[in-house]
Amino acid sequence: MHTRILIGLILGFGAGCGEDVGPIETGQLELSWQISPRGCEEAGVENVRVEVDGSLQYREIIACAAGKLKIDDVVASNYTVRLEGLDEVGIARFVSDPQTITVRPNLNTRTELIRLSAKPANIDVGWRFEDGRVCGAHAADSVDVVVFDKLDYEITSKTFSCNDGIGTLEGLMAGTYFIEAVANGEDDFFIGQSSVSIGRGEVGEVEIVLAPRSR
Repeated sequence: MHTRILIGLILGFGAGCGEDVGPIETGQLELSWQISPRGCEEAGVENVRVEVDGSLQYREIIACAAGKLKIDDVVASNYTVRLEGLDEVGIARFVSDPQTITVRPNLNTRTELIRLSAKPANIDVGWRFEDGRVCGAHAADSVDVVVFDKLDYEITSKTFSCNDGIGTLEGLMAGTYFIEAVANGEDDFFIGQSSVSIGRGEVGEVEIVLAPRSR
């Protein structure tokens, strides 16, 4: 698969109407990548999505096995480069850290080897009270959401406004997690649990029913 999209060119010159601004200086940008540590095939990465942002906005999807890409006629400027490794259905499973690259006129600018590692997953956690009443009816202002791994180690936690009804936990490794949500009501704590399994780069979804702890 090889898809190339040139989104736009922003020149940024302040010349007035009819003024001769001279030729635009361009160069080449050469990118090389590695799906670490296993390589494209073993990691299940079929294509790489290339995103270049700056004076030139450039998008391309190219076969992961190609290992590199050269872009011609790039306006000399600073750019942010980010790569994503896509599986066979186009889901991003691996990602690189953003890199700032300076393209110089009339030169081929080569990046260092860009490493793509497993993309973290997120979990969207929703909650509701067992009795169907709203947060205000229980004098609950916030909900504490805690994530545990399969060995009961606490991985992360976050506090959300109860009225939001949903919150996102970000930056998790692929795996199976146990989720606990606690709302501090006027007369009691309301607690609920659920579990979810997520893969690399996925967004898992769970809904937790909050019931009084005293029951």
